Amino acid sequence: MEEKGLSLEEVQNMINQGKVNLIENKSSKTAGEIVRSNIFTYFNGIFAILAFLLIITGSFRSLTFLPVVIANTLIGIFQQLRAKKVLDELALLDVGEYTVIRDGQEYRIASDKLVLGDVIKLESGCQIPADGYVISGKAGVNESLLTGEPDEIEKTKGSELRSGSFLTAGSLIAKLTQVGKDSYVAKLTAKDKEYIAEVELGYETDTYDNTGKVLRKKIVEENLPIEEIIKSYKKTYLQEVPIYSAVKVNGKKLYEYARNNQKIECPKKEVTIKEIELLEKNKTSFTIKTLVTKGCYIRSLIHDIGMSLNTYATMTSLIRTRQGN
Repeated sequence: MEEKGLSLEEVQNMINQGKVNLIENKSSKTAGEIVRSNIFTYFNGIFAILAFLLIITGSFRSLTFLPVVIANTLIGIFQQLRAKKVLDELALLDVGEYTVIRDGQEYRIASDKLVLGDVIKLESGCQIPADGYVISGKAGVNESLLTGEPDEIEKTKGSELRSGSFLTAGSLIAKLTQVGKDSYVAKLTAKDKEYIAEVELGYETDTYDNTGKVLRKKIVEENLPIEEIIKSYKKTYLQEVPIYSAVKVNGKKLYEYARNNQKIECPKKEVTIKEIELLEKNKTSFTIKTLVTKGCYIRSLIHDIGMSLNTYATMTSLIRTRQGN
């Protein structure tokens, strides 16, 4: 009886209740927000005031820093607009079509049109669009996008299915129990994380933390604007994934390239630093507390802060203090 699916009346009732498999994409800013966030920054404000004072005093020759400031701003806008385009395209690719059974009839509809209680058919290669359980059939399911574990898990009648995983073999019929913002993958990606990190200045390692091999050293200058630079990182920006990570490029994990001394261009991804606070500092070290979106690498954030300070920065300790609300 379950395999007949919902009646068309039940489907309409679910739609009226908002129980649709639609996840609002908040991972990408609008073009206007990107432009504003790059123009109205702390440092651009300082440079604007300085430029104004130089202009009214007639010191035009001292305005040579302006082209650099403008160029950096334009580069930041271009990079984030390009990242937005890629993210928006990827979001569209995720909206695939599925075979759904309603009133005993099969229909092909987009994943964001599925509703709570729908019965769908899944075959090898399909991504599971929402949480549910197996009604019939048998299939191998890969949950590596959710758990990081590459092992294939066999799913049979009664087995739980999580959105975001995909079938590697077999086929099955499943009933959806959680859709849209209530699904596992939606809750997982919505969780922010808070960390406390300790940082040492003056050297850089291949892993961006103190477990790696030291690559470069530099004498730390006096009176570095540590607090000001840290505050400037409360923003959304393109962060380069560290080479020692499990992110795959061309089907191979980045750390495998690193271990084999193979050159590879590390991808960049858009991350948001929602909060960042300096807890303690001295000449060669400091401690920060930060709240970041999923996917942000704290050691990469620290590395980037070091570059902005015109030195090297390496993470020496990391404690996660909170996840989600």
